[in-house]
Amino acid sequence: LGSLLRLGGIAILARDVANQSLRRLFGVGVGRDVIEIQKTFTVQAPVEDVFDLWIDCESFPLFMNHLRRVEPLGEGRYHWVARGPVGLSVSWEADITELVPSRRIAWTSLPGAAIPNEGVVQFDEAPDDSTRVTVRLAYNPPGGVLGHALAALFGADPKRAMDEDLVRFQSLIERGKTTAHGHEVRFAEVAARDRN
Repeated sequence: LGSLLRLGGIAILARDVANQSLRRLFGVGVGRDVIEIQKTFTVQAPVEDVFDLWIDCESFPLFMNHLRRVEPLGEGRYHWVARGPVGLSVSWEADITELVPSRRIAWTSLPGAAIPNEGVVQFDEAPDDSTRVTVRLAYNPPGGVLGHALAALFGADPKRAMDEDLVRFQSLIERGKTTAHGHEVRFAEVAARDRN
């Protein structure tokens, strides 16, 4: 009884400190939006070029350090494999739910995903021929907010990983190269892979 009371007290304290409901705190029955991340950045390139690289998500593992593989399954469905905490692989399948060329891409993970997630990327053309990109991602890690905090203790910080990968994406378009997985990746390599 004493252990149960202590556990209950810890849960209530965690809820108060994190200012989250217990369901959200533990990620139980709350869908995909326990953790939400948003990032807006500008790429000095026409919106069509930025969109074309983004829609080729199969090339992401070439320049995004946290991804191992992205495999097309057909009809807008993809199998994703990412690096998780302590080097473990995490995989899921997702559907593209909205695709407006040079404007917007949205996706959602399929039921049964280890990490339920959904997101949208908005592309806005600027008057100077640059592109403003806004990425919104929501996901529910195992264990909810507490699981997210625990993963961060082991060096897994999805926001930082996303920020770093988006810098690589931007560099690949603007400079024609970036560094990923310990070596230089050139835009020409990514484009050549697309043609094959």
